[in-house]
Amino acid sequence: MLYDTSYRVPYDLEPGQMVYSPTNAPHRVENEDCLNISLTLDFLTEPIRRAQIVTLANGLLRHRFGWQPHSRSVQGPPYWTKAVLQKALRNGSWIRQARLARRAVEFRLDRAAPGAVVDLIT
Repeated sequence: MLYDTSYRVPYDLEPGQMVYSPTNAPHRVENEDCLNISLTLDFLTEPIRRAQIVTLANGLLRHRFGWQPHSRSVQGPPYWTKAVLQKALRNGSWIRQARLARRAVEFRLDRAAPGAVVDLIT
């Protein structure tokens, strides 16, 4: 079941159906007690891609350097400076380590009992 959280409208989907959600729109998916396969697709236009680059660069500037950026410009020198900065920092080892720490595996599937999980964090 998918809820559009701005209107709290539930959509019960049947096999083969889909729901479109605009970029950054709030939503929530609730899987009922049956097999569910979800596929998330992102379609990027150049303005959306540039906005993502600036958002990531601004986040890096805030969290890594404690600087509060004021520009969300997606063109000109501010954009190109942030594009180079985020590309250089994004590939650094410290950000890979931070991502791995956020994605800790908390469970595994139980081979002895299909459908059951084993908690790895106790």
